[in-house]
Amino acid sequence: MSAFVQELPLPLHRVRIPTRGFDLPGSHEACRELLRERLSPIPAETGSLRSAVAALLFNSDGACGLLLTRRSRGLRAHPNEVSFPGGGLEEGEGILEGALREVSEEIGVDPSLVEPLGFLGVAATRSTKSTFGCVVGTLDGLPEMAPNPAEVERVLVLPVTGAYMGTHLTGELWYLDREWRQLFFIDAGEDLVWGASAYLVVKLLALLQRAAT
Repeated sequence: MSAFVQELPLPLHRVRIPTRGFDLPGSHEACRELLRERLSPIPAETGSLRSAVAALLFNSDGACGLLLTRRSRGLRAHPNEVSFPGGGLEEGEGILEGALREVSEEIGVDPSLVEPLGFLGVAATRSTKSTFGCVVGTLDGLPEMAPNPAEVERVLVLPVTGAYMGTHLTGELWYLDREWRQLFFIDAGEDLVWGASAYLVVKLLALLQRAAT
């Protein structure tokens, strides 16, 4: 198999910006309780949203982990990119229902194992102009998974700790499309989390940071 290569857009200018440290809760249980208090309720109506993703936290030996996926290189939209499991909503489907269905279809996790915590918000991709909602759920432990190779090349696990994010998370200002944009990047070894996915991770971290302090 050929080496994995992730293509990023090339900005006209880029400037490194400092990212503040995150004083995050030290346990999965604390993260779960804080997010249950601070996240918005999951909308009952989809409104203009036609897609949904799920940010799944899990208990990793007492600490908190986060599941993401590297999309299959054969997909037409965002091949090879790191994302949360998710996709388009079916007719009559709610945001939570659709996100959990996609979790089952993409990585083989039983939706009944997921405890919904709330709604993280809406994000959009730059290249395809796709807007989607993100629900947050939690699992008691790392579940058995069966990634669908047509959609997912591999599943990633990110430690949700201040120490990990302090050394792996960076920020930059990019001049794209005649404007400056703030982007975040998380170095996950073989993978790079960036774009809308990194934006949502940072939003989740900031929520935990505000709650923790």
